[in-house]
Amino acid sequence: MKMINLKNAMPMIQKQIKTNDQLHVVLATYKRDRRLEIIKNGTSYHIVQDGYKNEYFEGMTQKEAFSLLKKLMKVEFPRSHKLFIAFK
Repeated sequence: MKMINLKNAMPMIQKQIKTNDQLHVVLATYKRDRRLEIIKNGTSYHIVQDGYKNEYFEGMTQKEAFSLLKKLMKVEFPRSHKLFIAFK
């Protein structure tokens, strides 16, 4: 896992998603007690929220997924400035 700034997370994810058909991205806090996972299978996106709430969102378009991801990042990482990110 690599440590990045919170503001750089979305552009980095968008860049990786454009270049890959299959992708699994994990975002985690410094303590790694909260995390978000973004899974891309072709044109379908799934988001796993594991932290404040434990939910699973599936079957979204790219626009819906990015919109939801921005909202979930505010919920899961309210005071974080640095995140761990991993691309699988």
